[in-house]
Amino acid sequence: MSSNAVKSGFRLMFLRNLRNHPVGCLAIKLNREQGIAEFQVSTLNPKDEFNRSLSRQLAIGRLVEKPLKVEVGTDPTMHTVSHAVMTSIAKNASLPKRSQQAAALWLSKSKVEEDNPHNITLTVKPV
Repeated sequence: MSSNAVKSGFRLMFLRNLRNHPVGCLAIKLNREQGIAEFQVSTLNPKDEFNRSLSRQLAIGRLVEKPLKVEVGTDPTMHTVSHAVMTSIAKNASLPKRSQQAAALWLSKSKVEEDNPHNITLTVKPV
């Protein structure tokens, strides 16, 4: 995450596909007083090569110019914020399909981590 983004109060996350390759960037700005998170995404065109810096700049620029909003409550954890934003992206038909798919993938992985936060695998051996 760039230091300028942190100083400005933005949280940045890269959206990833099934192969864990970045396909976009998500910029989030939390407004705790209002209980909302403002966010915006940049999405890679499949014909282009991913550029982290450009992706961050586009997501932040879009957030400043035309933020999308989601309610998160007045004292959310960052996981709660991320979950609300990813849910909104996954359901927003006006966003690129690749962003929607990456958000849905994040949500599916997040559900697994919530069910098993320490990533513990139990093996039962026959007696």
